Amino acid sequence: MKILLILFLQQAGVFTIGKTSLNDNTLKVSIMKYGKDFQEISQPYLGDDFNKETDIIWGDFNFDGYRDISITNGLQGSYGAKSYNVYVYNITKKAFVRSEELSELAHNSAGMFEYFPKTKTIKTYDKEGCCKMHFYTYKVVWGKGLRLVEERVR
Repeated sequence: MKILLILFLQQAGVFTIGKTSLNDNTLKVSIMKYGKDFQEISQPYLGDDFNKETDIIWGDFNFDGYRDISITNGLQGSYGAKSYNVYVYNITKKAFVRSEELSELAHNSAGMFEYFPKTKTIKTYDKEGCCKMHFYTYKVVWGKGLRLVEERVR
């Protein structure tokens, strides 16, 4: 299996990726903290047998000051784009937990969303037919989740 790591460095060196494996369409990713086992994330991998490539993206996706992780779960995005599960670091549980809202954004658009810490916004895009693009901007509202603040069609 080929693993591509895309790192958006924040709190560099705290969390890293250990072993990864793909068996029976279950992707297992081992997360290390300061070089020691910390947590294993298991998720279904919905890609076909031909494409066993995944991205692991680090970033503070919910803008709480803690590094989060996004892991490809196949090619389920629109028009066959990569889709992702997003796990945010939960300080109370001291673990990465799946974010339903962020995972839905990263699953139902044309690839992984872009995030902008300065404005605390997330942008996605999607395609409709050959010539129409939809752009969505969401504001992350602490304790309340995502709020759609702009929708554009070109």
